[in-house]
Amino acid sequence: MADLEFGPLRAHQETALRVFEQHVDRSRFHIVMPPGAGKTLPGAVMASRVGRRVLVLVPNTATASQWQRLWETAGSVSVGTDRTLDSDVTVLTYQALATFDDESVAESAMARLHPNTRDFMDRLHGGDPCTLVLDEAHHLAQT
Repeated sequence: MADLEFGPLRAHQETALRVFEQHVDRSRFHIVMPPGAGKTLPGAVMASRVGRRVLVLVPNTATASQWQRLWETAGSVSVGTDRTLDSDVTVLTYQALATFDDESVAESAMARLHPNTRDFMDRLHGGDPCTLVLDEAHHLAQT
């Protein structure tokens, strides 16, 4: 994914990218910026530099569209919006992971997941490693 062109970064985004590059050997990286600071662009640049498939999880379809457009205009990567994980970059809402079986009476949330969601989770765990981007992760507690 090294040949992607995401566009120019602002000074504070460049700073975040430099910090990321100093810690790129870690398996996790957490970036926090205030609303409107432009987290999507440096997030995409960082994810592309890791060099693996990317799964972007977002809180809503408007944010999903933003990520999808950014990746589609950046260069030669395939961008998917479904659970097949067949693309270089997949963009899904958090709700795509939280689909429950209405007929289930199980007590644990994992046991109540819809079979399609469990299949997706199995493919995610069993496939090639991917870079997971959690946009607006604070929404996870609401999902």
